[in-house]
Amino acid sequence: MGARVKAAVATDASQGMMSHQQGVETRSAVERIAAFAAAARPERLTTDIRQLFKRNILDSLGCAIRVAALIEEARLRSAA
Repeated sequence: MGARVKAAVATDASQGMMSHQQGVETRSAVERIAAFAAAARPERLTTDIRQLFKRNILDSLGCAIRVAALIEEARLRSAA
């Protein structure tokens, strides 16, 4: 586990979130990132951060499109 992930887990734990082992469900990393993105307001972000968001969103879309194509290709190969 990377240092940043460990720090995030420690922060969550210090804010009252408990692990699955303790019987309380916590938000996944994806849910925490989504909550951050949903709460972000353009006027509060620097130009550099807005550009980084745009680039990462486009990169993520590109990856999703490529994976979809690979899945379809694998499906067609298995059907042949």
